[in-house]
Amino acid sequence: NSLEWVDRLLALPQPLTYSILPAVPFTRETAEHVRAAGGEYIVHMPMQPFDFPRENPGPDPLLLSQGMEATARRVREYLAELPNAVGASNHMGSAYTYDMDRMQVVQTVLAEHHLFFFNSKTSATPVPEQVARQWGYRYLERDVFLDHDPSEGAVERAFQQAVRQARHAGHAIAIGHPHPETFRVLERNLPRLAREGVRLVPLSALLSKR
Repeated sequence: NSLEWVDRLLALPQPLTYSILPAVPFTRETAEHVRAAGGEYIVHMPMQPFDFPRENPGPDPLLLSQGMEATARRVREYLAELPNAVGASNHMGSAYTYDMDRMQVVQTVLAEHHLFFFNSKTSATPVPEQVARQWGYRYLERDVFLDHDPSEGAVERAFQQAVRQARHAGHAIAIGHPHPETFRVLERNLPRLAREGVRLVPLSALLSKR
């Protein structure tokens, strides 16, 4: 809905992967800014949460009431709007990602376009990973949520948790939102990573690690 945070994040001296919602005012412009800066992005597909419709995932979401053809068509519409995406993730979707049939359709369409599915893990569902394993689809999932608690101290602690996990496991995937607190933590910490022996890479670079 705004380009301000896109440009502020792009000014950081480290490669981030951007997750862009389709069908909002600055969808295409955001993608163009990221591409012009040499960055990568994925499609942040809006999906039905458990408390839908009280919790609104945004315009043109994937819903459990849609049939399989409508599901595939909507995913293709997302990809047409964001044609240079390297993958796609779920925005909300705590209910939707439990549905095996629909997640198979979603991940099959992504695979047809040589894209991976990134599970932001808004719920504990095993379904997206099961679909990926069964069909050999490329798949990644979140390790750390930076700003579940958006206070700056909590974001800082989550960031350090991601650093520790990367050191221990060899890699870690952290996600966050364009909140002022999150930006300040990234601005403060990203330049230090190399000195601390941690390398930040685009999300797609981890496909070979999982």
